Amino acid sequence: MRRIGFLTIIALLLLRLAIGWHFFLEGLYKAQSWGWVDVRVLNPMSWWHGEKPEPPPGKPFTSEVYLRESTGPLGPYYREHIGDPDERALALLTPKPQEGTSSSPAARVPDQINAEWDAYLERFLATYNLDDKQKADARERLQQAKADLGAWLVGGPDVAAPDTPHRVEEYKARLKEARSGGDGQWSASGWGLDQEKDAQRKTARADAVKLRKELLDDLDAKTKGMKDSLAEVVKAPLTAFAFRDPKNTSREYVAALLTPANDQNTLPPALEDKWQGYLTLFKGGRHLDAAQLDAVNAKFEEAKFNTLAWLRSPETQQRVRLYGTTAPPANAAGERRPLMPRADEAAAPSAGQAAAEATARDKELLAEFDRRNADMKRLLPMALPAWQASAWAPEPEADANAKKEWTFLRVVDWATVIGVTVIGACLLLGLFTRLSCVLGIGFLVLTYLTYPPFPWLPQPPNTEGNPLFVNKNIIELAGLLVLATTASGRWLGLDALIYWFFVDRKKKKVEPKPNGLAA
Repeated sequence: MRRIGFLTIIALLLLRLAIGWHFFLEGLYKAQSWGWVDVRVLNPMSWWHGEKPEPPPGKPFTSEVYLRESTGPLGPYYREHIGDPDERALALLTPKPQEGTSSSPAARVPDQINAEWDAYLERFLATYNLDDKQKADARERLQQAKADLGAWLVGGPDVAAPDTPHRVEEYKARLKEARSGGDGQWSASGWGLDQEKDAQRKTARADAVKLRKELLDDLDAKTKGMKDSLAEVVKAPLTAFAFRDPKNTSREYVAALLTPANDQNTLPPALEDKWQGYLTLFKGGRHLDAAQLDAVNAKFEEAKFNTLAWLRSPETQQRVRLYGTTAPPANAAGERRPLMPRADEAAAPSAGQAAAEATARDKELLAEFDRRNADMKRLLPMALPAWQASAWAPEPEADANAKKEWTFLRVVDWATVIGVTVIGACLLLGLFTRLSCVLGIGFLVLTYLTYPPFPWLPQPPNTEGNPLFVNKNIIELAGLLVLATTASGRWLGLDALIYWFFVDRKKKKVEPKPNGLAA
């Protein structure tokens, strides 16, 4: 039997480690999105700096969209278990039949959207401390949002062309054309022999997916508009809150707002009262736990520190002293501009020019004061989750029984995260190498059949290169197939220890002694 050369062994080991590293990292990133892995594990820079980076944005991993959009032979099976995306989209985009001649647009909203929006309103009312007037305003805003959505779904002369019904009909037509070959997802007449029809179906499918995405994006925009409209009920009192009377620009009033006490590390009393009133209004409108209250208070103190530093600066104090006067500002040495200039200096400004300069200076001081207040208003929401900072309602919590139910999609997601991670780790460690290769081959076969790179099928938007029958999954599969026929785990890995303990050691025990040495 021909022995494997040393360089061949090194190449096969590198192949095993490369594929194992790819599998392992993919599994870790998916596990990190579920909160199973510390974000520092996937950020090597934090190993040296010691700081915990922010988790990357994005939703928790789910294979739902990937499986629903499958163009391969497994696509119909996936959609049978998790639902057809086109059917779901059409259910959301088809208005209810008109009842009578005076049916309002709000009555045409599909039942599913109606239920979701009504549930959102209930969560919104339970999340924020609203009085009866604000609650009534929120309900009116929801009805107006439903009316706007119904008008968008129904279309008409007041809706910009092309209106939604025409777009939906075009979507249905392209979808029907894409599915004209049977199941309409992965098959092609004669396996690509009729290239013209195959190209037409491929184009129709891509157009249908594009139209569906555009329509659902517009629907999501309508939902976001509804949420923003309800959020204004919470934000309106904060937006209308005034830190100064814009009609009162007297010198005494402005000085009271902008002159801090010399012996105290606090804002001017008049301004402190305003800030505390805004803070009370901000916290009173929300249900905040102890940790959130501490975070909001910390942001409030940060804003106070910054504003107090600005108020105590020599430049600001000088501008406050000069407010309401036409006196020129002092130079760097503290000397004011003389009324009668020297011969080598420009002539002193006229009384009108001096008044205009003073007015502009006073306006800039008040504008900077308003910016400091706006900075405080901007900092407070930063202490809260994004949805709460936007005054939205939280996402609905999944039912406890639903969380425990092992649906088809949940089984696939868990098997993917755990399976990919374990396969990668075993390949890196050289543990159960042949079994890991076989499992990896099975995973790649399923992935290939989900989106096969056939010329008559559309590929996912993030496809790299231009694969034709052979893509990176097939290449990696071939690598695992080669590794499955070798004992690479015994060359470098834990399989060597297992083999020694269960095979080599027992062989040596039963090995017969040479003649002449027997007892």
